[in-house]
Amino acid sequence: MTERKQRGEQPGQILKVQVPVTASLLLLLAVTALTLLYVFEQNWRHEIEFFGISTGVAAGLLSAFYVGQALKITIEQRDRALTDDKIARAFSFALRWNDPNFAQLRADWRAVLDELDAKTDDEICDFIRGEHKNKTVVADVLNFFEEMSYAAKSGVADTLTLRNIFRSIGVRYYTSLSPWIDRYRKDKHQPTAYEHFQWLTNNGKRNDCGLHYGSPISLPLIFLLLERLAFSLPELQSQLKSACLRWPTIRRTAEAKVTDI
Repeated sequence: MTERKQRGEQPGQILKVQVPVTASLLLLLAVTALTLLYVFEQNWRHEIEFFGISTGVAAGLLSAFYVGQALKITIEQRDRALTDDKIARAFSFALRWNDPNFAQLRADWRAVLDELDAKTDDEICDFIRGEHKNKTVVADVLNFFEEMSYAAKSGVADTLTLRNIFRSIGVRYYTSLSPWIDRYRKDKHQPTAYEHFQWLTNNGKRNDCGLHYGSPISLPLIFLLLERLAFSLPELQSQLKSACLRWPTIRRTAEAKVTDI
């Protein structure tokens, strides 16, 4: 008796039947009812036909909506996963740079950097060439930042994360070594040597000047959106169109100013 009470059974209960009501069951019942009405109520046939057609169209639209929503969620999840993966790769460079195994290289590099700060361009090149150790330290540092910058430019690692972590030291390091890099390019006939490190450094400078990643794309889009919002204002629309046409010139001027810094 106690076990029957625990299972929620009433005295005298022999069988308990549960019938789950699902959407498929309700749809089956609706189709059966409409079929019977169509057969036995001939006056309702046009209404039933219209109801069936409209229901089919509505079901198709609703199905397309849910498919679109599912696809949107899938794309967002994929993009988020790709972004997280890029950010993780960016942080891996920070971990490598701060790894204890890099401690000696960082110490030697700081010593070299302190010497470079008070020297002219020619003296910087002579100092690095003067000792094999200095040349090795400089090459190791440049190769690390070149690898990191290539990962950022190719989209393998998140550019924004790397820029926020390494921007200050990256700009300082490249500026200090720029005479040596220029001489290296000429002597080795490699004009593209460390070009990715230069690219990342220039992007860091642009951010300091008020420009940001994506500005060549985002600003024209902003102009286009404002143009559409001001479609009823011909004068403002004309000014926005003129600004969009002048954008390539504005961009080149801004980049020239940044390069001169």
